[in-house]
Amino acid sequence: MTKLAPGPKWRAFAAVSLGILSTTIDASIVNIALPAISRDFHASLSAVSWVNLVYLLAVTGSLLLLGQLSDLFGRRGIYISGFALFSIMALLCGLAPNLQILIVFRALQAIGASMMFANALAILATCFPAGERGRAFGMAAAFASAGVGIGPALGGGLVSALSWRWVFWFYSPIAMVGTFVAWRAVPRDTVTRRGDPLDLVGAGLTFVCMTSLVLGLKFLPGTTFHLGIILASVSLIAGIVLVWHARNTASPLVSPAFVTDPVLRSSTLDAFLGYLALYVYVLLLPFFLIDILRQPEALAGLVLTAEPALSIFTGPIGGRLSDRFGSKVLVLIGLGTTGIGLWALGGLSLHSSLWDATWRVAVIGMGFGLFYTPNNSALIGAAPVGRLGVATGIAEVASNLGMAAGIAVGSALVAGAGGGPMVSGPEFAADFGVAMRVSASVCLIAMIIGMLWMRTSGPKRYDPRNPSQQLRDQSAG
Repeated sequence: MTKLAPGPKWRAFAAVSLGILSTTIDASIVNIALPAISRDFHASLSAVSWVNLVYLLAVTGSLLLLGQLSDLFGRRGIYISGFALFSIMALLCGLAPNLQILIVFRALQAIGASMMFANALAILATCFPAGERGRAFGMAAAFASAGVGIGPALGGGLVSALSWRWVFWFYSPIAMVGTFVAWRAVPRDTVTRRGDPLDLVGAGLTFVCMTSLVLGLKFLPGTTFHLGIILASVSLIAGIVLVWHARNTASPLVSPAFVTDPVLRSSTLDAFLGYLALYVYVLLLPFFLIDILRQPEALAGLVLTAEPALSIFTGPIGGRLSDRFGSKVLVLIGLGTTGIGLWALGGLSLHSSLWDATWRVAVIGMGFGLFYTPNNSALIGAAPVGRLGVATGIAEVASNLGMAAGIAVGSALVAGAGGGPMVSGPEFAADFGVAMRVSASVCLIAMIIGMLWMRTSGPKRYDPRNPSQQLRDQSAG
């Protein structure tokens, strides 16, 4: 187990928040630039979707191993090194001469982001007492929402006035400043589990399971159906072997509790499904607004800002309410509201106005803000003792795997008809509507899983009115 030495908690919060801000600006600003990258490199929606898909796959595939490395060898060095790598790769992404090189740089940038993700929530959890943790998570979520909110509007303006390359060059200096702040502010570690072995077999099985799942979802529609089935089968087999391996290994990368514990299992699945549903719209709406409705990138960016503009308020509210009342009901309300917004978004047509899209996106943001903070609090609060770094990794893996799956599903549902923005307006609009209704249905499935969690009774290892209770024991033990 890794403990952080006592230090000013708000300085550590500043370092983590700058990391969250940089990575979320990256995610949202690149989305609005994808249509311009597609035109510049003469690539289809399916091809250009790899710019984000490879990023998310690299993050997802390395997160758990980096979480275990952090538990064994300390969080500070890994977090700072990741910050530096992330900022350097942002500069290089802006210099990429073709789509293939851009994708390679994005994969390397993702490793840096993964080093940050694996430690961000764990640093907050060890610097803040249990009674303030929901507040800290909620405020960090507000920075995430701010980054997501800044990205589309700023990215649209940069693409319209300059080029898509400036979307990478803009946030790289922010990340460099964040690297320096983290070096000065993140307290040093006290490592108590340095002798435990790394679970490289578990890391490999996890990577195969998750990557095959995402690629299987991408290739299932259309003529690649058989390849999708094969990849999905590989994912299932790898998952079964991973569970067996975890049960028969002294220090597994993924504790069996993440499969057997109802809170951990349900909140992990809900994180995956929630982000899957969200990222179908995140990928497709910029193409719909820019390439089909012929709206300028700057205005399309403002529309996309409506979601984080609502999340930045509802995220902290969800965190405070989860500290006081627990997470379960908030997760259901958030998922239900998100699903309503996605279903309504599917009603957009070739004659829709920007306002028609904006209010629907705002509903999605209101719901998702109420969902993700309580869900993360429940997941991390129920983690086994001594596995806080891996629990943080699980939370990030579930969300990033959901994002990757959402991009894969969204590009497959539309690109299956001919490549996304290259198809006719009516055809794209019809496929867009189907994709939004599929994502709304995913929210319904997640709600059903959440309701089963509410009905499940089991050993209570923490106060149900404060799902972060167990973390106090971990940080004190």
